[in-house]
Amino acid sequence: MTSNIIGTLIRRFATLPLGLITILVLARTLNPDGLGQYNLAIFLPQLISTFLNFGIGPANIFYMGRDASQLPQAYWATILIWGVLSAVGLLIAIPLIVFFSDLLFPDVPALYLWLSLVFYPILLLQIFWLSLLQGTQNFREFNIISVITPLISLILMFIAVVVFKLDVVGALATYIFGQAISVGMAGYVIWRKIAGQPRGDIRAYIFDVFRYGWKANSSNIVAFLSYRIDIYLINLLLNPVAVGLYFAAVRFVELLWLPASAVTIVLGPRIAQLYQDEISRQRLTPLIARATFAITFLLALAMIFIGFPIFRIMGSAYSNSYSIFLILMPGAVMMVLSKVLSSDLASRGHLKLNFYTAVITLTLEVSLIAILAYRYKLTGVAIASSLAYGFQAFISLYFYTRVTGLRWWQVILPNQTDLQLLRQVYKYVLTRARTLF
Repeated sequence: MTSNIIGTLIRRFATLPLGLITILVLARTLNPDGLGQYNLAIFLPQLISTFLNFGIGPANIFYMGRDASQLPQAYWATILIWGVLSAVGLLIAIPLIVFFSDLLFPDVPALYLWLSLVFYPILLLQIFWLSLLQGTQNFREFNIISVITPLISLILMFIAVVVFKLDVVGALATYIFGQAISVGMAGYVIWRKIAGQPRGDIRAYIFDVFRYGWKANSSNIVAFLSYRIDIYLINLLLNPVAVGLYFAAVRFVELLWLPASAVTIVLGPRIAQLYQDEISRQRLTPLIARATFAITFLLALAMIFIGFPIFRIMGSAYSNSYSIFLILMPGAVMMVLSKVLSSDLASRGHLKLNFYTAVITLTLEVSLIAILAYRYKLTGVAIASSLAYGFQAFISLYFYTRVTGLRWWQVILPNQTDLQLLRQVYKYVLTRARTLF
């Protein structure tokens, strides 16, 4: 477990400079208006895939975590589900663009929306296949793909946007192509693992994942809206330029979630695997939550200092983005507790609790935006989002303690187990260093 988490963390942190450079390239070349239009175009396929993936990804992680021998039938079942959901999504999206694009996405050219629609089936298959790798705990392949994808996208984006001056069209096209490469790599890895094996009962697996998945997807839909509703509302209330300024800060602050992302990738399948060992689960999740919060807090301190020159490099047009980033940071740091605890609850099957958490957070965020945005503009939106993120951490903590019977201080306050983890990490790093050198 320690080895998997550390390995995943190292590979995730390898993407940190790639993320920073990508933000800089987009900000410098597209300017706030183009950056806002780019983000709003990507928002469309992300929104459709969130509503129509039916929680197949979380369901794959849940069932693969309990029995990885189901991989062949999961693979073929996923392909069938993907084909149907891709067709349904396109049938819904095409009329939206034709008849309602001006209403739903004001000031965003229809060409960008049409181009982004190509991303929808790619994104859907990416979610499904990466969940199979995660559920079977093939973290090495999962992490390699997670590093290569942003690297390829960055190289292609630099060529298209900086060299050939293709602006938003080039940025969208290269981003989509980079994600397509990721899908191809994941499919190849899975195929090598199942080649020659019988397909199994595909129909039974489809029934199982839909029975679990629709519950997981309910909370995922609301959670996605709580993460992205601020950007969409900014476009409706203000304009794409404001979206670009806000998006630059959001992309930077979301880098704080790399540790939590790495940890939950490993933690979810592990908690599902330990469904007969409650004592281990109650020791593991609080320990991971505290460690993740500490790492994120230290990363936040570092980003405060490096953030100012980075936003200066972006250009004078982004002078307000740094203050927005600082406002969003406290809530983003607190959010990591919710990410870890909600991953545990989902792996236990308590999906409705995550749904309640997401609904409460979204309601609070929209209410605060309605109150603060009119008077304080982007600053008000940032305050509303940060407060909602922080409040979500307390809600997740409340539900987690209700399920496990632990006290809140047993979850968030350091103890002797944390020192044992530090020693274990130290021994692991030392062993790896001796192996390398």
